[in-house]
Amino acid sequence: MILSEEELNLFRQWFNAVQDLSPEYLTDADRALFARIESGGRGAIDEIAVERRRQIEAEGWSTEHDDQHTTREMAEAAACYTTYYADMGYVFHTYGQERYQSGGAFPGAWPWDKSWWKPKSPRRDLIRAAALIAAEIERLDRMTQNP
Repeated sequence: MILSEEELNLFRQWFNAVQDLSPEYLTDADRALFARIESGGRGAIDEIAVERRRQIEAEGWSTEHDDQHTTREMAEAAACYTTYYADMGYVFHTYGQERYQSGGAFPGAWPWDKSWWKPKSPRRDLIRAAALIAAEIERLDRMTQNP
């Protein structure tokens, strides 16, 4: 399906309005289509790579920086995002994004400053978790190459 930019914007407006007012009327297909449109048509693996690149370029988390996390912090952060989703995913679909972002308990295992804990949405948090896992795997690979 190819939509014009105007049609895409209308769908975004409709989706966001329904999400805010009556999220129970959104189907899984609506949510999947919205996620696909917002991702620019990329698949999940592509989005993980884009997020990993964003972490490096926008946040400045270089390989040198990642190599300083020697006590599994990146894996712990990924686990916090996936656990939060597992515990709070229903809130997003029932009550909306704002409640999802603010409704859960701060994860005690979060390895960094509380200001870095920023849940967004179930899908976005899983993408972030996967990118953190990729960063941890890359760090482990560098450790075995340079013991």
